[in-house]
Amino acid sequence: MRIVLAALALLAAACAARAADDCTPPTFYTSLPRDQDYYYGVARDPDTELAREAAIRNLGRQAGAEVEGWSAERVAALAGPCRDKFQVAAGVGRLLPKSDLLSGWEQDDFARCGGFSYVLVRIEKERVARFLKESARFHRELADSLGVRVQKVEGRVDALTARLDRLEASLGRLPRGASTNVDADKLGADVAEMRANLKAGKPRADVERRLAAVEDSYARLEARMRGYQSARDAAEAARLSAQRAAKAPELKSLLSKLDAGTWAYPDAARVAGIDSGLKDYDSLRTFCRGLLSRPDRAKLSGHEDFFAYMIMVGDLSLKDDAATLRDGEAFLKNYPGSDMYEAVKAEMNGVIASARGAAGPAPASAVDAPDPCPNR
Repeated sequence: MRIVLAALALLAAACAARAADDCTPPTFYTSLPRDQDYYYGVARDPDTELAREAAIRNLGRQAGAEVEGWSAERVAALAGPCRDKFQVAAGVGRLLPKSDLLSGWEQDDFARCGGFSYVLVRIEKERVARFLKESARFHRELADSLGVRVQKVEGRVDALTARLDRLEASLGRLPRGASTNVDADKLGADVAEMRANLKAGKPRADVERRLAAVEDSYARLEARMRGYQSARDAAEAARLSAQRAAKAPELKSLLSKLDAGTWAYPDAARVAGIDSGLKDYDSLRTFCRGLLSRPDRAKLSGHEDFFAYMIMVGDLSLKDDAATLRDGEAFLKNYPGSDMYEAVKAEMNGVIASARGAAGPAPASAVDAPDPCPNR
């Protein structure tokens, strides 16, 4: 009898082994589910609990990877302004699996194959966005990590970087001529090389000595350029004055047509073109704003976005940053399908980046809160 029972046990074990060998891993493991509402994580392990833990970690990595693809505006709206997108993504991947948001994880306890337990977990993307915005722990750890980075930046390095920034900005403002392009380009290359050396950890004393020499070269170049700038400004003023006199009759005729309501789109486009060519950017903005508020604006024939963009051209040319951001927001809201949509976004981002750079590094202090914008 014992022999029969032993034989039956061996047969059962063989059948179980054969069944394990013949099984197929669940579809979710071989083809990770993807949809617009959920993040997913999968894993396998002989131990079901270990499989679950690994799946949750993988879910956090997937959520973090998607955050890396978000726009800076979306990251700022959820995690706070001036956040490094990749640092926020790393924080999501690290902290999300440790949060209580995953209490609704899903698992198929019967998905066992070949001695492994296969686990699927998921979480709504909306809950992850809420985690970024509302999790006190997430924001505390993010702030702590920024504080550590700020403390590592020595005051002398900050000072050198600020000097490099000022020199680089000054080079960008230099009027260019055939006689000065080479000198300005060489100074620009020197600044870029010193910035790379500073980032690479080269001795700061060497960088500072080189920087002092470059600043002297820049001062000499700037003095030489003042005469060139004065002559160029005088010539440009004379050219615009002559052009303004030549265009006055045509401009008067076009504006009369608008006053009488007998105008068409080409007339309006011509007025904007004349104002732009004369560099009369205040008139350009005033004209375009008035045009877009006219009761007969239907005559623009679907070209309203062009005149809204010309308002931005005036803002940028007059260096009116507040107006650029305000008019840019209105453009993005009103003309999402415009061919100039991405150009407007880029111009707004440029204004924001310039404003951050102009602010310069904050003075270091043992009692100061961590700088919320450490990347400037």
